[in-house]
Amino acid sequence: MIDKSKMSRANTILDILEGLDGNHILDVYLSGYQNGRESGYALKQFCSKGDKQVAFAENRNSDDTVVYFGKTLDFNFSDNVPSEKVYKKAVYFRFDKVQDAAEAIFEYLR
Repeated sequence: MIDKSKMSRANTILDILEGLDGNHILDVYLSGYQNGRESGYALKQFCSKGDKQVAFAENRNSDDTVVYFGKTLDFNFSDNVPSEKVYKKAVYFRFDKVQDAAEAIFEYLR
């Protein structure tokens, strides 16, 4: 059996983002994010306005969603772990506010 439960929150956020991006305005690359017990995704955007990156997952210490916002150089290239600077500015959303987390990610990458 493959346990996908740790990725369910991140998968839900991806589904919501796809719905929000009905006009296909986001141009991002998807990759995995892994930091200890936090398993999720990273979205990277490279454009003329500059690069952006977001990593998101269920927080390791609670049921909340954690989102890290920064530039691509603010994240480790192998597993997308955020720098200390980005880590300290993490944004947390209550476990039942997944829609809010997805909307914040969408607005940042827009």
